[in-house]
Amino acid sequence: MSSSTYPRRRSTHVIPNHFLLLLGIPRLLTLASQPSQYAHRVHLALDEVKAEYVTHNIDLQAKPAWFLEKINPEGTIPALSYGPKCAPDDPSPEAAAIPESLVILEFLADLFPNGGILPPNDPVARARARLLVAHFESVFTVAFKSAFYEGKSPQLVLDALLEFQARLPKDGFALGAWGMVEMSAAPFLVRTWMLLEHDFGHYPVGEGTKAWEALSKEDKFTRVRKYVEDMKAYPTFRGSWDEVRKLSVRS
Repeated sequence: MSSSTYPRRRSTHVIPNHFLLLLGIPRLLTLASQPSQYAHRVHLALDEVKAEYVTHNIDLQAKPAWFLEKINPEGTIPALSYGPKCAPDDPSPEAAAIPESLVILEFLADLFPNGGILPPNDPVARARARLLVAHFESVFTVAFKSAFYEGKSPQLVLDALLEFQARLPKDGFALGAWGMVEMSAAPFLVRTWMLLEHDFGHYPVGEGTKAWEALSKEDKFTRVRKYVEDMKAYPTFRGSWDEVRKLSVRS
């Protein structure tokens, strides 16, 4: 879908007179009917809190004027419009426009304090979650872009995974329960396994498969392998991910 409105989710968190509109577009590594890794983060958070929202896709090759003028002059996605109910392509002037996936996750954590994004009554745990997300963003996502988009060695991804793994607990999710860390990391980590296994990337042919074999077999990656398996099995993520369809588009 180049431009679509998804069915609304029934919400257990009532926000009178306000409307959530997620604006995004599929990128290189995704399907037209599913979000990029950045928009995927926001979809995971919205679905976890059972928010009622509408998604409207933006063509980044032909950005509409209303998006640049009313939502995000930088032109990046995802972006969230929060305000009075309106047509997806005609946001209300009273609406708040919020770009950047991690900023949106923080906003949703405030909007839905008991929704499971951040622990509601534990400032220390909230700080730990934010520190892990900050580390992941500054180390792993940089390595991800370098390998898959810029053609640098997948070894950068493996090294970044080991750094992130060292910050995880011995088992389970980062803070015990699924939350912001997993919403931030899962879209990147699950794609990493898929892309390496099928040697998709701008690095030399064969380098991805070689890195995937190391991830799959070497003991030093045991913890992060289990972490990714647990995330893939989590209901909110499982309902948002269709690897077979993604691979059919990439093939």
